[in-house]
Amino acid sequence: MGYVTRKNTYIEVPGGLHSDVVAPNLAAVVEFFDAHRKTMRSRRSNSD
Repeated sequence: MGYVTRKNTYIEVPGGLHSDVVAPNLAAVVEFFDAHRKTMRSRRSNSD
């Protein structure tokens, strides 16, 4: 397996608990995943 470079994003939520973090930051999470989409590899058919 090769080395993968990733850009990490950290969002500080003062006094936040695990369940308190997602809802107010959901838009930022969606933006992050939209900006870091994986490209899909084509599948080989079973007849190959």
